[in-house]
Amino acid sequence: MSNKALKEHLVKLEKHCKVATTKEHIEDVVSEIEEYSKFGDYSLKQPVVTSIIFMSIFAIVVPLILKNIFNIHIEIFGGMVIGGFYAFIIFIVVYFYRKAKVFGVGSEAYYKSVAIHNNLVEEYDFDGYEMWSSLRKEFPFFNAGDEGQEISKLYKSKAEDGTGFSLFQFKYVEVTEEEEEDSDGNKTTKTTRTTCYQFGCIVELVAFNGITINSGRYKEKWNSSSKNFNNRFKVRCSNSIEAAKFFTPSVVLKFEDEFSVLDSLDVLDNSKACLGLNKSVFPTHLKPPAIKKTEDFISHLRNPQTLSSLQSAKQIISYINERTKNKLKKAG
Repeated sequence: MSNKALKEHLVKLEKHCKVATTKEHIEDVVSEIEEYSKFGDYSLKQPVVTSIIFMSIFAIVVPLILKNIFNIHIEIFGGMVIGGFYAFIIFIVVYFYRKAKVFGVGSEAYYKSVAIHNNLVEEYDFDGYEMWSSLRKEFPFFNAGDEGQEISKLYKSKAEDGTGFSLFQFKYVEVTEEEEEDSDGNKTTKTTRTTCYQFGCIVELVAFNGITINSGRYKEKWNSSSKNFNNRFKVRCSNSIEAAKFFTPSVVLKFEDEFSVLDSLDVLDNSKACLGLNKSVFPTHLKPPAIKKTEDFISHLRNPQTLSSLQSAKQIISYINERTKNKLKKAG
């Protein structure tokens, strides 16, 4: 089948994926793939691009061989090498960009299937920069990075007790500058930019505040009798007596055994909380199957993986709420 048919098919898949919110919608994606695969495959044919790449290699290599091995030098050779080099760079980028398009659509379909299976609803209508700008005023978690900060991906979901939360991917760029000096003593500054990601969720807890984990909101420390817990979960609080009431021995043990996904917990006075979580809570941490292997790919779409770390994060929210509600009942 032609490249045109493949491109039209990929556009249809993208549209199906964007609106998909149920398993039935994933079946629509499967049907589209099954129908297309009866007549075509996912190998994007690029004969013109491939030919130009080989011609550019020829234009680079032949003049170098004639000059260095046979000591033959013609003035035009310099231009051929430079032209061949630039052509090679440009068309090798084009080649892999087109290849990546096929891979990207397949990955998006798989991640959407994983999201639906794990009760995640992807949000598209939000301003990533504005959201980051607002959150950084509330939580130090979002002060990371030197530039390019934004909430780059967002899902809505619910914990086991029905509490809604927003699962986010926080993207930022770290900029480092290093001074270099050449043999002549000339100094230059080398700037390096590294894109980083952090993951977590924003949730309204039930009347829970005054306690944080691996966060510097409070100065007062609280330690349990477990060294393992103290090393992993550095508790800071507004009142150490209240912290001790919450972190009973059984709670400490539960955090150690079941809540390793939690990197940090920061809570405002109004019980709005930011949980820093391991990247494994996000669908994109999974390696997507290759859409070229159609039968295997469809099998993965229909039987996506359960994100165990995400389930643990949901349990943390429900567990904190449950303990707080029990405390309020006893107080009442």
